[in-house]
Amino acid sequence: MKGSVKPGRVAGSWYLRVELERTANGARQRRRETFMGTKREAESRLRDLLRDAETGGFDARRLTVSEIVKGKVKPHTCSAQCEGDEHRGHREGGWLASVEARIGARTFARYSQIANDYIIPALGAIRGEALRPTHVETALAGWRTTPSERLGRPLSARSIRHAFDTLRTICRWAVRMGLLVRNPCDAVAPPRWDQPEMVALDAPGVRMIAVMPVPHQGLGEAINDRLLRGQAPRG
Repeated sequence: MKGSVKPGRVAGSWYLRVELERTANGARQRRRETFMGTKREAESRLRDLLRDAETGGFDARRLTVSEIVKGKVKPHTCSAQCEGDEHRGHREGGWLASVEARIGARTFARYSQIANDYIIPALGAIRGEALRPTHVETALAGWRTTPSERLGRPLSARSIRHAFDTLRTICRWAVRMGLLVRNPCDAVAPPRWDQPEMVALDAPGVRMIAVMPVPHQGLGEAINDRLLRGQAPRG
């Protein structure tokens, strides 16, 4: 495999070109990319492209964000039910399939909901190799200002932070799997979310709860029992 790096028209830009293997009928194939950075960084990126060309990584890099998250659809005979289920039974790979066996059912359901309702509508059609920090910034701005199809209103600061953290986790996994060269979320400042501080009850507060009528009588009895036995902090 041969490759070259040439200066671009804009300062700090470089044109990268990789000569791929010829097709079966002898036609030439090339991979081109414009890179922004120093010459040393451009040369490093060219080495990555050459390595991908030798290992077949180019096909993986052409996956869209949606395919990275949910897996690539395999060739199959599709029915209306299959299409309505987004070909779930005919997908291979994907971040969701990778984490499903490692986390609880509720956590997986939450990840799936964030991916399908927020991340894929905003970024799903973009190829992984083209995903940039600017795309992430645009998604964050959209979540803050555009009503969600599911909620009918923009996302809360808490939901935006969860969506960003999930996207960052997805991209981190994709880098490890060789689907992305770098994680674009690393260049984006995490959206701010001021988590409410938890306030612990002091001994008088616990005593007050113990004598109050509560829907779950067993809770009050348990607290009161601990107080009588001297196991709760004393004021």
